[in-house]
Amino acid sequence: MPPAPPEYSPYRLRLDVDLALLIGGTVLWGGTSFIGAGQAPPSWCGTAATPPCDSNGINAFDRIALGLFDTKAKQAADALAGIVPGALTIMDVVDAGITHWRGWLVDAVVITEAVVWDGAVQDIVRRATRRPRPYMYTPGLNPSGREGPEADFSFFSGHTSGTFAMATATAYTYSLRHPGSKWQYLVWTLALAGATTEPILRVLAGDHFPTDCIVGALVGTASGILFPALHRRKLPVRLVSAMTPDQATVGVAGRW
Repeated sequence: MPPAPPEYSPYRLRLDVDLALLIGGTVLWGGTSFIGAGQAPPSWCGTAATPPCDSNGINAFDRIALGLFDTKAKQAADALAGIVPGALTIMDVVDAGITHWRGWLVDAVVITEAVVWDGAVQDIVRRATRRPRPYMYTPGLNPSGREGPEADFSFFSGHTSGTFAMATATAYTYSLRHPGSKWQYLVWTLALAGATTEPILRVLAGDHFPTDCIVGALVGTASGILFPALHRRKLPVRLVSAMTPDQATVGVAGRW
C-alpha cells in the first residue's frame, strides 16, 4: 500500500512484511484458539467427577479471587470487551479524518497486528500452563463453566491483554500524530482507565486471578507499543522480510 501522507498516519506499511504478520498471527491465533476450542482435555480437578482444586498452592495475593462469582460483573466485562475496542476505533477514525481513509486504514493494520499477535501469544501460553480458573477451587461455583473446555485456561487473561493491546496501540498512535498536543494525556488516561476496568471485572466475576490480569496487562501493553513503534515513519530500524527456498522470515534491520 502506498504510504499515507504524514498528517494522516504516523506509520508506514510494507506489503510483504505486514501481510505476512497479519496472516501469520491470524493463523497462529486461530489454530490454537478457534480450532482447538472444544478439544481441550478434561480438567484434573474441580469438575463434578473430580475433587475441588487444592487452594494450598495459591499465593496470598491471588487468594482474594477464591470464592468470587459475580454474574453481573461478568456481563459487564463481556460488554466492556466490545465497547472499549469499538470506541477506540471510532476515535482513531475521527482523529485521522473520516474522508482520509488511507490514514486510518494504515492505523488499523498496525493496531490489528498488535492485537492479533497478543492473542496468539496469550492462547499458546494458557494452553501450555492450563491453570484452573478461580471458581474451580470452590465446590459448586459456576456449575456450567467448570465443565467447559475454558475452565483450565486462567493464565493469562486474554480479555485483559487484548484490551490493553488495543488501548495502548491506539493511544500511542494518537501521541505520534499529535506529539505536542495536551489532549494526548486525556486520551491515554481514558484508554487505560477502560482497559484497567476490564481485569477488575474479570476478577470479580471469578474468571481470573489477579496475577493472570497483571501479566495480561503487561503483555498487552508490550504488544500495543512494540508493533506501532516498529512501523513509525521516523525510526532508525525497520521491519524487513526475506524469502529462501526453505523458509520465510520477518526481522528487524537498522543502523546503530
